[in-house]
Amino acid sequence: DLDEAGKEATKYQVTSRIKEFINRLHQDLEELLTFAQVPKIMFMSGKEDQIIPYTDSQATLEKFKQLGGETKEILYLGIGHIDFPSVLETTSKDQIGVVDHIKNWISN
Repeated sequence: DLDEAGKEATKYQVTSRIKEFINRLHQDLEELLTFAQVPKIMFMSGKEDQIIPYTDSQATLEKFKQLGGETKEILYLGIGHIDFPSVLETTSKDQIGVVDHIKNWISN
């Protein structure tokens, strides 16, 4: 088991690598989309995600839209990265689950 300092160091390393990936994605997105048909993309985010912060997801979504991509955004308030299993299934008319969002997206 890692002590607290080890956990923080690991979290920092993972977060840094994710941010590097997102930055690289933003840099390459325009070039990639000039060579291929722009796919539809669904962005699902947890507002409280600290692993891939919502602001990063939102920036990627906006860049994709700016380049002509068709997007749909699903935002789960109060949900972090690790909490996503709790929203896989629809629990009420006010909280449609990930699975049903994907089914609806594919069928349209």
